[in-house]
Amino acid sequence: MKTSYYEPTKILVEDPVREKAYKNQNGIFKTTSTGHRIKTLFDFGQSNELPKGQARDLYDVVDIGDCVHYDAGTWSEEDIEELKKLGIYSKKLNEDDYVFGGFSAGREKVSAGWRVFRKTINRTVVLISSNVCEKFSFECDVEVAKEVFSKRKWDMYVDNNFATKAYPLSLAQLNMALGNESIIEFNSRYEDLVINATDYWLCDTYKEPSEMCLIDKQGYLQSTYFSYLGIRVMVELKANVLTSGKSPIRGWRLVLKD
Repeated sequence: MKTSYYEPTKILVEDPVREKAYKNQNGIFKTTSTGHRIKTLFDFGQSNELPKGQARDLYDVVDIGDCVHYDAGTWSEEDIEELKKLGIYSKKLNEDDYVFGGFSAGREKVSAGWRVFRKTINRTVVLISSNVCEKFSFECDVEVAKEVFSKRKWDMYVDNNFATKAYPLSLAQLNMALGNESIIEFNSRYEDLVINATDYWLCDTYKEPSEMCLIDKQGYLQSTYFSYLGIRVMVELKANVLTSGKSPIRGWRLVLKD
C-alpha cells in the first residue's frame, strides 16, 4: 500500500446510492470542501425513549456511527502530574518532542462526544471520540515514539461504571472494524466516522524507518516524519451495558444494571 506523504492512498469509496440510503436512515449530512458528505454531530433524529424501567442492552439497539452519551470526564491536575512524571506531557508542544499535550486541567477530555465504531462478537460496543483529543508531537524517530506510546496511560479515558479499557485509534483497529487487511475500499458507513476536520495520527502505525501514519482531513492515509497532530481515542464498553433510550441532543444514554 502506498503511504508516502506525497503519494496518498485514497481510502474512502464514493457511492451515491449507498450514501443516500445511509442518509435516510441516519440523519442529515453536510458537504465538506473536498466534496465528502459527513453526518452532522448533533443531529440524531427523533428521540427514542424507552418505558421507565425497561432499559435494553445497548448492543441490541445501536448501529455503527450512532452517538452515545459516554463521559470521559475532564482533565485533572492529577492526570497531568502523572503524565509529567512519565516525561510525556507538555502544554506547549513546540517546546519538546515526543510528548502528549495541548490541554490543561479542567478541560473536557473529549468535547464533541462519542460514536459507535465497532460491535464485537462478545457483545461489547467500541466507541470512538468524535473529535481529535490531545496532541502528540513526532519527529523522525519511530523507536522513541513507540516507547512513548508504551508509557501512555490510556485508562484516563475510562469511566469504570461503563467501560473496561481505552486505546488510541490505529490502522490495526480500522482493519479490525472492516474485517479485512486493507482500508483502501471503505464501507460507506465508516466514511463519516473516519474523516475529521483536521489531520490526526493513526497511533502505533508507522512507515519504517522514520515516518508515522496519519489520516488527513480529506480521508487519505499518509505518513510524515514530523508533525504535531491530534489523536482519536477508542473506548471499549462493558458487555451488556444498558441504555434507557436515545436523546436527540447527546445520543444513546447509558445506565447501570440494578
